[in-house]
Amino acid sequence: MLFAASCALLTVGFAAGLGIASLAGLQEGGPTVKGCPPGDLTASAAAPAVSMAASAATLSAASSGSGAPLGLPPPEASSSPSVAAGWGEPHTLSLASAPRDVVFTEDGARAVVLGDDGALTILAVDAPAQRQTVALQGHPRRLRLVGPHHLLALDAEGALPLVDLRTLGVTLLDAGGPVSEGVMLGQGRMLLVASAQARRIRRFIGTGDAGEASGWRAAGDLLLPRAPLRLGVLPGNPELVLVLAPGGSPADPGTLEILDPRIEPLGVSRLAFSLVLDPAALLLSSPGIPASPGAGPVSGSTESLVLDRGGAQLLRVTPATVAITPLGAAPRGGVVGAARLRGGHLVVLDAAGEALVLAEAGGASLARIPLGRAPAAAATTPEGEALFIVLAGGPDTSDAEIAILAGDPPALAARLRAGRAMGTTRVAAAAHRLAISSAAERSVTIIDRR
Repeated sequence: MLFAASCALLTVGFAAGLGIASLAGLQEGGPTVKGCPPGDLTASAAAPAVSMAASAATLSAASSGSGAPLGLPPPEASSSPSVAAGWGEPHTLSLASAPRDVVFTEDGARAVVLGDDGALTILAVDAPAQRQTVALQGHPRRLRLVGPHHLLALDAEGALPLVDLRTLGVTLLDAGGPVSEGVMLGQGRMLLVASAQARRIRRFIGTGDAGEASGWRAAGDLLLPRAPLRLGVLPGNPELVLVLAPGGSPADPGTLEILDPRIEPLGVSRLAFSLVLDPAALLLSSPGIPASPGAGPVSGSTESLVLDRGGAQLLRVTPATVAITPLGAAPRGGVVGAARLRGGHLVVLDAAGEALVLAEAGGASLARIPLGRAPAAAATTPEGEALFIVLAGGPDTSDAEIAILAGDPPALAARLRAGRAMGTTRVAAAAHRLAISSAAERSVTIIDRR
């Protein structure tokens, strides 16, 4: 029923070989939907898989090798100073409950901490005695900033808490199941949320204004045959939404879908690529895209990147194509996280305690940077100049550390002491400061640039 409601289903085949897939071809299919002219979102089956420009145009119309390691000092030597040059002393703030997640507001003036008691603690970083608490329903587990003014409390039981950071008002939205992902578009007036449990994407419409007058209302559902695990925004005009829905096995491929959320009904204007996706596939955000929704990318890029196949390949997604770049190095211990930095570089964090630096354009391996410990969490600055990696402490260590990767190509720039960040940790980065939460210590540590 889902695909019968689509204008077309474009299938990209993959041939497996040594763990690396390649584009094989397209098949045209799917019936025409009333209100969506024939030819929209379709491409000729005789056309090469890499040539889908006509499909991109009709989508818009319907919307109207291993490198040498860096010469770095060993971790013991580089981590000896308590304060690295350019950074101040860490300040640790005690919390009433164990933190599950932490984010900064857009200006970096406030840190928002989610506790295991289900409440938000809002800290004024320059006046830490000034704290505000916001109770949330459903015991959410993660935070997601969607634009400069709104925060989603994900994985909550029951309704989804949507927090307006201007007023700290909470709106409860019925998404048809626990919400695992969300994105905001249209100058903060449209919210799409995904429930993996319900296999559903639900659209909400609001005014974008502060206060209860925003009047968020449900405005359409899209039911999927597989669980939507990731949502992302494909930048451009119009903004399009990426949906990653992995399959159960190579014999049961998943889908990567591109949809225009403005078109009625939701999902009628979309492309669906059949892909063998890992359940842990990561969407990599573009550095330099401002937090303000609808403002458009600084660089003018209209592509997104997906890291897949255990960190062995990169999927480059545009409104017309999905191209695959095999990477020159794969993690030895499994992917912990990944970041897309300015200058055209990717950093893949290996559970074995390494950071792999790769060229975004061709996937060449530039360096393997030893971190000394397995990374526990990571965050980039808003503009993608640096990556901050938490190397959590434990019973045999007094302090956690932050490894900072920066430069062109990225290299280990500094290591910071970060207090006893043990157990579950999270890190958030603003332009001029870091916040590291520690569940075991019931604290959050702030480190500022000097």
